[in-house]
Amino acid sequence: PEMVELKQNCSARGVKLLSTLLSLKLDSAFVEMTRMPWATLSSVGDTSPYVATISSVVEADVTIIRKWLTETGAQKSPFFGTFCDQAVVNISATFIDSLFHCKRISEVGSQNLLLDLHCLRTLLVQLPVLGTADAAGGAPPSDDGLTPPPPTATGRPPLDPSRQRFIRYVDGRIKRAEMILKVIGAPQETLADK
Repeated sequence: PEMVELKQNCSARGVKLLSTLLSLKLDSAFVEMTRMPWATLSSVGDTSPYVATISSVVEADVTIIRKWLTETGAQKSPFFGTFCDQAVVNISATFIDSLFHCKRISEVGSQNLLLDLHCLRTLLVQLPVLGTADAAGGAPPSDDGLTPPPPTATGRPPLDPSRQRFIRYVDGRIKRAEMILKVIGAPQETLADK
């Protein structure tokens, strides 16, 4: 019993450390976010350059971390799921913290940040499947392991309950940043007087 508990504690700390290391690798991208001229943007454009940096780092690192955490000999390792949950917490918290470090944000700037946040949400939702055939558009196998499950009304295969739970989890973490940006982007006239 003591060895099992020791292994679980070591594993939990290792997963938390991997998530923290990923966050540290993203710090320069979030610093770039805070230095963007959000107050002077004249129109909503494409996603910002810092989002591409975050995406490339996350995609590369998560693919490697997936291999490390799923090669435990167990059929379904809980470690990678825990890593994904912790990565979502860290990245969403850093995004919100970076928002408060931006100098000024105009209405157009907040709309562009909402676009960036949507791209980050899309990336975070894909964390559990990055580096797999599912991420590349392949369908997961059915219960018999040979044929893909029948498509839903949208033409896509149905999501398993753990993916649905993870998507709700990501949405819950992203919602606070969305609300902050919507308040920042609201015209002054629509905000109530103090």
